[in-house]
Amino acid sequence: MLLFNQQPFRQIFHYRVRVQGSLDQVWFNWFPGLEFSIEKTGDEQVYSVITIRDADQARLRGIADRIWDLNLVLISIEQIRAGGNENLPHKAGS
Repeated sequence: MLLFNQQPFRQIFHYRVRVQGSLDQVWFNWFPGLEFSIEKTGDEQVYSVITIRDADQARLRGIADRIWDLNLVLISIEQIRAGGNENLPHKAGS
C-alpha cells in the first residue's frame, strides 16, 4: 500500500517508436531532444523511427499524444534495452 509520504516508483526505459513514412528535418522540431532514423523494409515500406531515451510513462504518453495530434500513423512502440546499439544518426535539437 502506498502511503501519503511515499513517492510512487517511477520506471525509466528507452523506447523505439515507428511511424509510417519518412519524416524530414521540419518534423524534428515537433520532437525536441529525440533521435530519428529512417527504416526501409524488404517490401519497400518506409518508416521513421523515433528513439526516446530515459522516458517514464508520462513522457511516453506525451509523445504518443503528439503523434496523434500531428495525424501521423503510429506503427509500433517498442521498449528497448538500455545501452543497446541503436546506431541512430540524428538527434533533434542538436
